[in-house]
Amino acid sequence: MATVTKGLPPENGMPKTRVATWLVLASVTAVTACAPENATCAETCGTVVVDIGGAPETLLPVLHISADALAIGSLMFLPLAEIGNDLNFVGDEGFQPRIARSWTFEDSVTIVFELDPRARWHDGRPVTARDVEFTYDLYRDPVINSNEAVDLRSISAVTARDEHTVAFTFTHPYPEQFYDVTYHKYIHPAHLLDTIPRASLRSHPMTRSPIGNGPYRFRRWDANQTVELVADTTFFLGRPGPARIVVQVVPDQNTIVAQLLAEEADFAIQIPPPSVDRVRQARHVNPVGYPSTVYFFVAFNFRDPDDLRRLNGAEDADYISAGLPYGAKDASFEAVEELRQVMGMTEAVFHLNGNSAPNVVQDYLIFVIRRSVIVSLKVVISPVI
Repeated sequence: MATVTKGLPPENGMPKTRVATWLVLASVTAVTACAPENATCAETCGTVVVDIGGAPETLLPVLHISADALAIGSLMFLPLAEIGNDLNFVGDEGFQPRIARSWTFEDSVTIVFELDPRARWHDGRPVTARDVEFTYDLYRDPVINSNEAVDLRSISAVTARDEHTVAFTFTHPYPEQFYDVTYHKYIHPAHLLDTIPRASLRSHPMTRSPIGNGPYRFRRWDANQTVELVADTTFFLGRPGPARIVVQVVPDQNTIVAQLLAEEADFAIQIPPPSVDRVRQARHVNPVGYPSTVYFFVAFNFRDPDDLRRLNGAEDADYISAGLPYGAKDASFEAVEELRQVMGMTEAVFHLNGNSAPNVVQDYLIFVIRRSVIVSLKVVISPVI
């Protein structure tokens, strides 16, 4: 994955770490960009401005649809644990404590979490096992229809054993149990949400002015314009670096690039391919790559039964000209192996999860396939979905 930031010296760069939320990205970058030598960011850093292309639909993580909404919510809410730098999703190796300070595998189908007693909601109330129990009921409720519910199908029970202990019981053992329980499952406040009818939650004011447990507190949301967050100076895991984060909704990518180059934004979430070279040449802008658990992919449109030439398309004549012994598919694919025959496909792109993956990620590239031809490479950045 890749992002571009303002004022981050290339010689320092960002650690090659998995960035699950903008919190990690913003905190590390702000320290390097803002802080003078021998000063901490908490003492010196002010506002970090992030440009995104679309307005969030909610600020409650359980209700998110877009990646941007989830990313903003993840600055205000924490999961039980966060995946580690090596992106391991088998067992619990490398996972970092968040709301949970420790955990044990009681048996092959039971994981028991001990919550950090220092964790607090932004209204001062402690985060308890009841909040965890409530949260997972929320995620699994078909009325809520959360994007994350699919990961929790193998959980048979979530039980609060005492104020700071909660147990997850699975229907059967499998390698990704810990990942499924923790990844993108942000703990929500039972004392504020449990009286709201589930069918009314999406339209409730709490979705627009949430009270979380994370490093940033909600301050203001101007619909379709900006979301403003401020650092929680009492955050139990340590005060975050930037004192204030302003997320700007800028639908036009060219405008995002212009703001970045004009130093009107600190982070550009997505850079259009024609602007990549110009952005890389700017002295105050540094592309930052980081590994991710997510593969970005664009849906195919191969149901094109005619030979009429379309913009960025490839027809039989193009395949013949390229010396290929076959033409365009002109129909839906029936097997993954057929992707190898798409005009423009390479082994490096096909094996994104193999040894070639670091090179693809390092170059901040993904492929876009339309009408049986790879037509573009695109610079991307997104919080992990």
